[in-house]
Amino acid sequence: MKEEDRKYRDLLLTTDQKSQESYDKTVLYLSAGGIGVSLAFVRDLAGTKQIEHPCFLITAWLLWGMSLTAVLVSMYTSHLAMRQTLRDLDAGKETAPGTFDTFTTALNVSAGLLFILGLLAIGLFAAFTLVGGSMTDSKKTAIVQPTRTAIVEPTEKKGLNVPPREPKLDGPAPTEADKK
Repeated sequence: MKEEDRKYRDLLLTTDQKSQESYDKTVLYLSAGGIGVSLAFVRDLAGTKQIEHPCFLITAWLLWGMSLTAVLVSMYTSHLAMRQTLRDLDAGKETAPGTFDTFTTALNVSAGLLFILGLLAIGLFAAFTLVGGSMTDSKKTAIVQPTRTAIVEPTEKKGLNVPPREPKLDGPAPTEADKK
């Protein structure tokens, strides 16, 4: 084997080892990041509000899951591509990008795009939840119902204004239809 090929082989082995070492880290970061972001939005943003369009949240989870799967498969196809190149080098064959290299490239691009689409989906979910409805239906009509106003007469007691126990009410008494 030529010295140049031996150096290239050593480089491939080192790269293969680093790729395998980063596998666990990548899985951990993507999983924790996706779960952390989505739980934060669901708990903090939608915790006190009505969840609007949960389909965007589910879509984000699905896209991030597909991105994670693409990364995992990419790691494996990258490993297979390096192994094939090592076999070719050991056999003295000419090395050229193969099928696994093509799959790895396609999966890496797909993983990035899927992750970005997941970010867009979670952004839409957050926007709809913050706005509280559809962005296309911005002209909502408020329904105004008559209310009863309490008139409080101040009473002096140790320097504090204390309202009487039974305030006088101004306005009509509520009907059964108003209570529903």
